[in-house]
Order: sequence, then C-alpha cells, then structure tokens
Amino acid sequence: MTVEATERDERRYRDLFDHMQEGFAYCRMKYVNGDAVDFTYLSVNKAFQKLTGLENVEGRPVSEVIPGIRASDPGLFEIYGRVATTGKPEKFETYVKGLGQWFSVSVYSPEPEHFVAVFDVVTDRKRSEETARRETSLRNVLLDNLPCVALVLRKKTREIVACNEMAKRYGAVVGRVCYDVLAVPGTPCPFCLAPEVWETSGSRQVEAGYMGKHWLGIWVPFSDDLYVHYIFEITDRKRAEEERSRLQSQLQQAMKMEAVGRLAGGVAHDFNNLLTVILGNLSLALGKVSSGDAVAEMLGEANRAAERAARLTQQLLAFSRKQIIEPKVLDPNGLVMNLHTMLSRLIGENIALVPLPGAGVGLVKVDPGQFEQILVNLAVNARDAMPDGGRLTIETSNAELDASYCARNPDVSPGRYVLVSVGDTGCGMTDEVKAKIFEPFFTTKEKGSGTGLGLSMTHGAVKQAGGSIAVTSEVGKGTTVRIYLPRVEGEKARVVEDPASEEFPGGTETVLLVEDEEMVRELGARVLERLGYKVLMASGGAEAVAVAREFSGGIDLLLTDVVMPGMNGSELASQLILLHPDMKVLFTSGYTENAIVHHGVLDEGVSFIWKPYTPSSLAWKIRGVLNGR
Repeated sequence: MTVEATERDERRYRDLFDHMQEGFAYCRMKYVNGDAVDFTYLSVNKAFQKLTGLENVEGRPVSEVIPGIRASDPGLFEIYGRVATTGKPEKFETYVKGLGQWFSVSVYSPEPEHFVAVFDVVTDRKRSEETARRETSLRNVLLDNLPCVALVLRKKTREIVACNEMAKRYGAVVGRVCYDVLAVPGTPCPFCLAPEVWETSGSRQVEAGYMGKHWLGIWVPFSDDLYVHYIFEITDRKRAEEERSRLQSQLQQAMKMEAVGRLAGGVAHDFNNLLTVILGNLSLALGKVSSGDAVAEMLGEANRAAERAARLTQQLLAFSRKQIIEPKVLDPNGLVMNLHTMLSRLIGENIALVPLPGAGVGLVKVDPGQFEQILVNLAVNARDAMPDGGRLTIETSNAELDASYCARNPDVSPGRYVLVSVGDTGCGMTDEVKAKIFEPFFTTKEKGSGTGLGLSMTHGAVKQAGGSIAVTSEVGKGTTVRIYLPRVEGEKARVVEDPASEEFPGGTETVLLVEDEEMVRELGARVLERLGYKVLMASGGAEAVAVAREFSGGIDLLLTDVVMPGMNGSELASQLILLHPDMKVLFTSGYTENAIVHHGVLDEGVSFIWKPYTPSSLAWKIRGVLNGR
C-alpha cells in the first residue's frame, strides 16, 4: 500500500472517528507496582470533547485534565486497569463528579496496557430514574403512613398493583384481586363498585360493614388503567353521628316541649283568673239556695265542670313547669304507703297493688300534693293498660347516677338519688308511642277517655322537683316508669298536716286587696266583706301605694296578685311594708314569675294562694296568714 493510500485511509477513519455520536477515547494505562494509577489520552473524537466538555486532552494524563478523579472514583481506575490487563471488555455506568455527568461506558482493549472507552451521556435518563425512584419511595412512605388501608388496583381486573402496610395486615397481597382479600368467603366484596362505575373517571365513595366495624371506601382515579382505593375505619365516627342525631332529636323535642310549655303557661294565667271568678261566684250562689232545689243541682254541675277545668290548668302548668310549689323534706316510703288505700280504690279489685318500700331509702324534697298527683297519674295509666287485671308495683330504692348514664341522658346530673319505680304488667307500648308519651294532649285512649295531660304533667312535675324520668316498655310485657329524685342529706322529714274541717273562718282585720283583673277584684272584695273583713281595693301597684298612704288606720294584710303591669306584687309589698311594718302579705297568682319564686319553688317564708281559689280556700288561707301559721 502506498503512502498516499495509507494517508487516505487514515483520513477516512479519522473522519469516521470524529463523526461518531458516542464519545471515543483511546488511552494508555500507567501502572506502578502493578496497580493502575493513571492513564493518558492518546486520541479522542469530537463527540468525546462535546459530551465531556474537555478539549486539548491528547497526550495529557487524566489526573491533569480532571484533577482528583482517582480519589473521587477509584472504581473507574480499577475497571480500566482490569480491561487493559486482561483484554476482556466491560460495560458500566458511572457519575464523574469533575464533569457533573452520568456516563454509560463500554471499555475494550485493542493491545496490552491500552484501552478504548466509548462514552454515552445518560444524565437525563439517570435523573428521570432517580426522580421516579424518589417518587415511588415517597408514594410508598405516604401510603404506609396513611391511617387507612390503601390499594392501587387495575380497573379491569381489580388486581392489586401496590398496597400499604395496613392493607397487608388485612391480607392484601400484590397480584391478588381485591375482592379475594376484602370479602368474607362466599359473599361479595362490600367495597366493590358496579362495573359501569369502574368505567367512569370520577372518584366515588361507599360505606359498608366489614368484620363488625363501619368502613368508608374511597375510589380515586390514578391513571387510565389504575384506581387508588382508600378504606377508612369510621366506626367511631358513625357512633358519634348516631349520638349526635340522638341528641339533636332530644334537643328538638325539648324545644318543642318548651314552646308548648310557654303557650300553656300563658293560657293558664288568663284562664285561672276567669276560673277564680266562676268558682267563687258558683260557691257563693250555692250558699244561697237549698240543697234540694233544681237550681242547686245545676249550679253544682257547673261547679264540678269548673273544678275539672281548674285541674286541667294545673296540669298544663305542671307540664310547663310554671306551677308554684312548696316542697318539703319527706320520706318517700311514707308517701307511697299513705297513698296505698286511695290507689287501691282507684285501680280496682282486679289489679294487685304491690308496694315494695326499700330499706334505708333516703329523703326527698318535693311538694306533697305534686308527688301524690304523679303517682295517681301513673296508677291511672297502668290501670288503663291492664283492662283484664294484672299487677302494679311501686318500689323505692337508693340510686347512684354516674357520668356514663348522664352522658346518655344530658338533662341529668351525676349524683345520689331516690328511685321510685312504678311498673305494670299491661299491654306495653311500641317505640313510636313511647317517643310521644310526654307530649301534651297525646293519648292512645278513646275520645273522651283522657286529656293527654297526665304524663306530660308528670314529666314537668318531676323536672320541677330537680329529678328525671325514664320509661321502658315492651309490647305485651308491660311498662316501667322510673323516677329519680335528688336525695336530701342531713335533714329530717316533715309531717304533712291534715286540712282543717271548718269551712269559712272570718275576721275583722283590714285587708288591702290589689288585683288588676276587675272581676277577680270584685269577687275577692265580696268574699272578704262577707267574712267580716274591712276591705280596701286597688287595681295596681301605684294605686295601692296611694290608698295605703291616704288610709289613716293600720293595714293588717296585703292580698296582692303577683303578675301585674307596672309594679309587680313583690315590689309593691316591699314599699308598703315601710308604711305598715306589721302588715302581713299573701300573694296570689295563676302563673309563676321570679318575683316570689325561683324556678317555680316558693321562697322561704312567703305565703301564697294559687288561682283559681274558692271562697273557702281563700278564707282559710287568709286566717292562717293572719294567725301566723
């Protein structure tokens, strides 16, 4: 071959060498004591210069071109030295710190102590792989730290592609289908969506019961072929929702009862004034006719109807907790036993009355008449539930209501109580009926057989006494009403005296009668004058003060309505006591207000007569106040 041909071939190969896309470097190794310690670039192509950013490297050692490369990547020298020594080609990837690049390197040896390295920059690919690896690692960390089961599923097959540690604890395994893992054998998966839903792109939610707990499954699209399925345990949340719903229902019921109570109290106030006039005049009229007269019979019927209306207003006020009471410290066992005879007559001979007074039962502070009315109402309801006979049990015992009981019954406070339990063996109630029994005017009895106020009055009276009431009932097995009254510590029980038998006691003292209702005022004056009292009258507080100032004699008794426009009865009494220090005060009202009561309980030392009153009851009450009883 001629020199020209040889030069031509060299130029051809050099041109081919320089136009290769891969970087090409021909190098000679330098050994010291058999160890590869450096290498010199003998020849490099343009692609090598472009990929590495290195120029003018031919004839120069790499330690000079890239200082510190041996220290930063000693494995590189080991590979180059091994190939140059053994002649066996190798391929690897390496990151060259000095150049800041990742390279894929193919190395072979054309002659001893020499090697050729072919370089391809793979920095972008390595960065993409690292990013993907980090994203995968981050997803795994996030999935594993989620407080739920997390699955990545294929849409069509529902195969588990990935899952977190919590999912594995429930048996999830990559490669299995989700419904083989999450379903009880022989039953469909409680979280699986319908096939047509899988084809949609939106997220979905489904609640299901599984392994005795409540769960929420959330399906979120991840890609065209994948869904992420999150499954949260929501047992506590469901219980909280149920409890919230129950409390909301109780609140709505309480608000409804309160609204009806306000209405009932307002109606009763006006109605009691009218009944006072009706009952008073009927009583006076009956005293004017002989007992055998036909008029007397008609007046008697009218009087009985008015008394029944008065009882209805009392029930309305008791229901709405607007009734003024005079609580006394009493022995509940004694109260129950004293009512035994009356209740036995009330319920009839075909029902066995079984009193079960508990030993060592504590004292309670209640209005005796109100307590009696509670037991009478419950006994009447029990009687009506046992038309063919049965057993009525009244049992007393001590009880402790703890925080867990009060959490289920927010209107009850923890503490020591006396439990009065009234149970019957009657027909019982459905849950729907039981939910309404304390509502006023609700009754299951036939038309004309009940007003629907008995249990509402009982509920209001128990609440007014600071207690609570609970009812359990089962159709065909009877009903039990449990009344919890606060236990009184460190006091003695009082004995309730029998009413006096004399009918119309009178006197000669001076009475100032203050009443804004004209008919009630006129009736009161007529009754008092017939009883022998000297009567002064006023229609309101300001007028009463003027009358008291102008009157030259002493005023022995102020009989005043509590609720009046302008100045109420309590404010009036405070002013008149300054003018007549020895004057006694008797309040009257058909409705409660905080002037003389607190939460319906009469203040200590205050005398009160409830409207509607009769001439007889008014006569006795006035005489008792004047005599200091």
